[in-house]
Amino acid sequence: MQPESHDPAQPAAPRQPYAHPQQPYQGYPPYQQPGAGQPHYQQAAASPAAMSAKARHGQRNMIFGGLWLGAGLLITLITLSSGSPVVVVAWGAILGGLIQFISGARAYSRNKG
Repeated sequence: MQPESHDPAQPAAPRQPYAHPQQPYQGYPPYQQPGAGQPHYQQAAASPAAMSAKARHGQRNMIFGGLWLGAGLLITLITLSSGSPVVVVAWGAILGGLIQFISGARAYSRNKG
């Protein structure tokens, strides 16, 4: 088979865009074809095992958030009641624990079952 020679004086003929011969472009990836249902990653996230793991993670966040909140409040109350001129308000531990507790409670209530 001889390679085509090109005459520099003649413009090149336009080429057709490449199209895969077996599967023409449908406009959707295979997992988003109309009527195909949920993509695989959404099906896996909604499985009972995943929901149970998310609920356990929510419980763990509630426990540790409550511990941080309680420790921050305890430190604040101890230094406030000690009569010392220095009062430590552990607002970082209080606020962080409250946020973690609320986040865990939301995750647990969404995924319990």
